Amino acid sequence: MYCAECGEKLVDSAISCPSCGSEVRQKPPATEAMLAAVSAPVAATLESPASEPDPFAGLPQGKTLALSTRAKALILLLLAAGAVLYFMLKSAGGGDAQSTPEGVVKGFFIAVQAENAEKMFSYMWSPENSDEVKKDLIKQYNELFKSDALKIVDYEILSSQTTEKTATVKYKMIVKQEQNEQMVEESFQLSKFDDKWYLDGF
Repeated sequence: MYCAECGEKLVDSAISCPSCGSEVRQKPPATEAMLAAVSAPVAATLESPASEPDPFAGLPQGKTLALSTRAKALILLLLAAGAVLYFMLKSAGGGDAQSTPEGVVKGFFIAVQAENAEKMFSYMWSPENSDEVKKDLIKQYNELFKSDALKIVDYEILSSQTTEKTATVKYKMIVKQEQNEQMVEESFQLSKFDDKWYLDGF
């Protein structure tokens, strides 16, 4: 440190110059330390910008599951079976009995064998029949079932011919009347209405 007036070299703790007597102004001892403390974090901030916090910090690491060859084959087999089932239902009209003439005839015979007149009549359609007429016909069929006068033991669909709106389904059935059984071959005429098939002539 040197005197600002005469240039005499001074000791660090000097208060006045021994040569010219001028007062020596010293910096506060903590000034340099304070400057160093302030400048250090500023310099660090300028050198390396603060990184954003990791939102996944502290969470367990995910695991990758490795499927065996047998498991992969089983998954493919299930997918294939589902596809086959879908196309089978689609080709069969989605499981609706009235989507095909043969389905209507089968449903009709099943309802007759179950003696379910209301279900049986759901396969029949006649535009001129009112709701009252339908109710009366269902009542007559129920009375016929109770009398045990006629029973259908078995049936078989023989053939079918279908156009856009009409169809003919030939069938044979074994009918039991009292104690006697006989085989009958007949045919049903069907009509398509609102994308559903119905038996005609009832």
